[in-house]
Amino acid sequence: MEKSIMLGILDAAWAPSLAELAREISPALGHDLVEVDGGTMFHGGTDRTHAWLTRDHATNEPFVSHPFDLELSVPHEPEEPFMHDLFDRLKEQNRYRLILVLDHACARSTHFSCSDW
Repeated sequence: MEKSIMLGILDAAWAPSLAELAREISPALGHDLVEVDGGTMFHGGTDRTHAWLTRDHATNEPFVSHPFDLELSVPHEPEEPFMHDLFDRLKEQNRYRLILVLDHACARSTHFSCSDW
């Protein structure tokens, strides 16, 4: 199953770098994300999960309003409940526009209609 959360920023005055966003979301993940691939990706994990944070430079929606992509691997537990819990933890921070993507389909969103996917 392909699993990711697309992130956008609610505060138009805040334009975080990939490194800044990696630091911001690490507590919700439960582990740090560190720079790899010359700063175009951040990765981290535990024996429970692995996460990869990248920035998508596509010029169409929903990528323009959700330019960051957080891909996850959850090898030892049910994936969907974990992804919904992470979505909720990020949503509670009230700093991000979020789209939960499961198997290339919009499963949930905070500011984007999944029917427009």
